[in-house]
Amino acid sequence: AESRRELRDVEERRLEEGSRPVVLWAYHNQDFEGNDVGWDVGECPNYYCTYAKHCHVEMLNSTEGSIDYWGYPRMTDEEFLEFGKNADVWVYPSSDWNRVSTQKMFYLSQFKAVQDEKVYDYQMSGESAWFEQRLAEYDTVLLDLCHIVDRAVSTDPPHIRKWFRNVYTEGVGTLGMCEDPEEPYTSRATECVRLDDVVGGGDVEGGGDTATEVPAASSGSRLAVVLGAVSILSVVANVAFTL
Repeated sequence: AESRRELRDVEERRLEEGSRPVVLWAYHNQDFEGNDVGWDVGECPNYYCTYAKHCHVEMLNSTEGSIDYWGYPRMTDEEFLEFGKNADVWVYPSSDWNRVSTQKMFYLSQFKAVQDEKVYDYQMSGESAWFEQRLAEYDTVLLDLCHIVDRAVSTDPPHIRKWFRNVYTEGVGTLGMCEDPEEPYTSRATECVRLDDVVGGGDVEGGGDTATEVPAASSGSRLAVVLGAVSILSVVANVAFTL
C-alpha cells in the first residue's frame, strides 16, 4: 500500500507542475412549454468531479445563478458566458445540443470549447443509454473523460469512447440489441494494465516479473487512470449520480 501511495504522490506532483485542462459540465434548460429557464451547471461533489480529479483536470462547478427554477439555481446567458467561456472542453449532459446551437448560434460562438469544436454530449451509445447503463460502466465513463481532455490511458488496442461523442464530428451512436437477456453482462471498458507494467519495471505490491519499459510520456497518464479507476470503486456507492 505504501508504494502505491508513493506512486500516486509522485504523479500528482508531476501533473501539478503543468497546466490542467478546464472542463465545463452544463446544459441548457427549458420548461415544458419551451420557455428558456437558464443554464444548469455542474455542482461538486458529484461523480463527474471525481472523474475530473482522476483525469487531472479542473472541473468548473457552481451553485450560483440568479434564476430560481423550482428551487434550483440556474444561470442567465450573461452569467453562464462569464462562467464558462474559457473552458477547454465542454461536456453537455443532455440530448438537445442541436436545438441550443441553432437557437443560440452567435452566443455560443463566444465559448472557447465551441470555437475549438470540443463539445461532447453523452449519445455515443444512443439517446437513452446514459440513463440505463452508465452506472454499470463508471470505469468506461472515466476513460472517456480522460480521452476527451487528452489524458488518455495508453492501451493496446487504444480506448474507443463509448459515451461521450463530439457533437461536431460524430453522429448519435447505438448500444445495440440485447440478443439474450439471460447472458451475463460484459464490460465494454478497456482492460486494466498491471501497475508494474505502468511504471516501467520492478515489483509493485508484490508483482512478480519485471515489466517491459514504457515511454515516460505515457506512463504518468496510465498510472493516473489506473489508480483513479481503483479509487472510484470505493466511492461509487456513495456518489449522487445526477446530471
